Amino acid sequence: MSFDARLTSTIALIRGSELLGATALALLVKVGVAVVVLGFNLLIARLLGANDAGLFFLALSILTIAVVIGRGGFDNPLIRFTAADASRGQFATVSASARFAVVASAGLSLGVTVVLWVSAPGMANGLFDKPELVEPLRYLSASVLPMSLMLLFSQLLKGLSRIVEHLVIFSGLLPGIAGVMAYVFAPSHGLAGVCISWSAAAFLSCFIAAVLWFRQTRGWTGVPQSGAFQRLLASARPEFWTSLAIVLIQWSSPLMLGVWGTNAEVAMLTLASRVAVVTNLVLVAVSSVVTPRFARLHIEGDIGALQSTARNSAMLTAIVAFPIAGILIVAPGWVMSIFGTEFRDGSTALAMIAIGQFINVATGSVGALLVMTGHETIVRNLTLFSAALVLFLNTLMIPIFGINGAAAAMMIVLAGQNLAATWIVRKRLGIWSIPGFELIRHKN
Repeated sequence: MSFDARLTSTIALIRGSELLGATALALLVKVGVAVVVLGFNLLIARLLGANDAGLFFLALSILTIAVVIGRGGFDNPLIRFTAADASRGQFATVSASARFAVVASAGLSLGVTVVLWVSAPGMANGLFDKPELVEPLRYLSASVLPMSLMLLFSQLLKGLSRIVEHLVIFSGLLPGIAGVMAYVFAPSHGLAGVCISWSAAAFLSCFIAAVLWFRQTRGWTGVPQSGAFQRLLASARPEFWTSLAIVLIQWSSPLMLGVWGTNAEVAMLTLASRVAVVTNLVLVAVSSVVTPRFARLHIEGDIGALQSTARNSAMLTAIVAFPIAGILIVAPGWVMSIFGTEFRDGSTALAMIAIGQFINVATGSVGALLVMTGHETIVRNLTLFSAALVLFLNTLMIPIFGINGAAAAMMIVLAGQNLAATWIVRKRLGIWSIPGFELIRHKN
């Protein structure tokens, strides 16, 4: 069968499948969430200007790492075990595991909050040589606990296939509320007003997420499955390092640019990476649908359906993402000028990051596929290597090329990590997740 015939067949299969309907809804919600997130970033850029926006984004990068530590690696294990246990009707185990993860995360987050507050002057003055960073760090440290719990509740809802609620809470709720509050307080309080708005919005978002979760699980009482907590901890340990490595891959470039570059460059790089993530919208939407499905199909031993789901989702993501990536690569200067003329210097960075994001999208949800089939350790090792690589590339290129060196490091690691994961999926599961690759093999 030719590749064109394969493409036509895949589109026809997707069109008539449950995957398209669920993905269409998730994509619609994700587009709405992306508008909220981009609107928040646009608001921050316009309200604060490049210098203060750079300080906010630098503090937010540090906060993001702190929140990952506070979540303790429970994210993907909760999705996986929640989906599996719920499909078997073991609702008491789902509820008990959720309580265990939330309590553990709360303890970790409180400890991280104290450390971040105390170490803020040392980081601002010693590491970044930016004394004005102390205040934003301390204001944002208050949001570690609510953000950690909010994101865990979001992942729990994802495990129950509550995709709309998951997407709204995971990505859009906090910046949406924070944007409204910042619009009110930033004109009179500047950077401090934005940081306080973010922390206040984090507490409100956490409360909303908790209400949605407890409404969904009301009445789920009983005796949990024996060994449920040990199973969750065993999976969370390697996942913690994977999550930490992922956040370093995503945020180490702005952080290290903050060491060697200006606040304005940090703002431009952060905004460029946020805009390029638009290319990733369809992948996130599809992944939200297929991740719990991967876990269920793996438990059922249905390799054929697992392969079909992986291939169809990869084809769908590539088709939808292509025109978006094209605009970002061909006209990056115009896109960056939306934030203000002072941000146009980030156009080359935007084009490079968009290339990396498109390759990431075209490979499909290979990382989620490996995690949901019990290969967390492999994903951890690959991600740790990618984190080490991006740190090395940033150290090598940022002092020489500045913002463009940071963007190049992000592009190389984004593309390389997902291509490597695609090859591992083939070796471990016997699946080519990218449609057409098996044709190349047969021709050879």
